[in-house]
Amino acid sequence: PQALASAPHFTPIDRVDEVTANRNLVLREKLESLPPIPSNRVAPAELLDLPISKIKRRILDATEQSG
Repeated sequence: PQALASAPHFTPIDRVDEVTANRNLVLREKLESLPPIPSNRVAPAELLDLPISKIKRRILDATEQSG
């Protein structure tokens, strides 16, 4: 259960605070340039090549580090 509560583990951002985002709604804003795109913590291609047991271990390790 702890691993699910701390998901996602491999994406560039953690959980999105949807309540705050909905309370502070911005429907448009002037952009001078596009924001930088953060990279994934682990590349999807790397995850694709890993066996399930190693992916599980990485998730559990990430859960222990965050808690």
